[in-house]
Amino acid sequence: MKEKKTLDELLEILVVVLLGVTALLTAWASWIGSLHGGNQATNYTRSNNLAAEGNAEYNAAIQSLTQDMMLYNEVNNMLIDQIYAEESGDTAQAEALDWKIDEHIMGNFSEELTEAMIWASDQTETSEETVSPFEMEGFVESYFDSATELLAESEAVLEEGSADNTNADSYGLRRRMAERIKGDPE
Repeated sequence: MKEKKTLDELLEILVVVLLGVTALLTAWASWIGSLHGGNQATNYTRSNNLAAEGNAEYNAAIQSLTQDMMLYNEVNNMLIDQIYAEESGDTAQAEALDWKIDEHIMGNFSEELTEAMIWASDQTETSEETVSPFEMEGFVESYFDSATELLAESEAVLEEGSADNTNADSYGLRRRMAERIKGDPE
């Protein structure tokens, strides 16, 4: 009979150890799930902030592009007037327009727009049509570089948040399963 008692005692010890391990795993799963839940909230917030900043940069890029297009149109109109003045023999008007164009470019054009204007001028000299600086490959897209980078980073952080959400759910499920095994109420 002593042997049976020893087997019962060993069984009780095994059950206590398993319940202890289950309790530890429950606590660990709960902690990890909470950690991922916190990371999810942080990543979703960060993603939202990056998206807002990216949208603001996009709007600023639209405004800069629109402003540069308007400046280009103004300079283009002055160039047309200058050509007309030269062909009409009005050198004083042609010189005044030349000065006005230079001042307008120096005072208002960004370095990038100036480079694109030089490119367009070179292209126009080799063709019979006027070439716009906005036709230069990658020029228009360059206005949106910052916005594109921020929005891409926002998407990546959102994906991290989604992964954290999945992990939090997974560990929450493991915790609930361990509680069931222990016999804890929901």
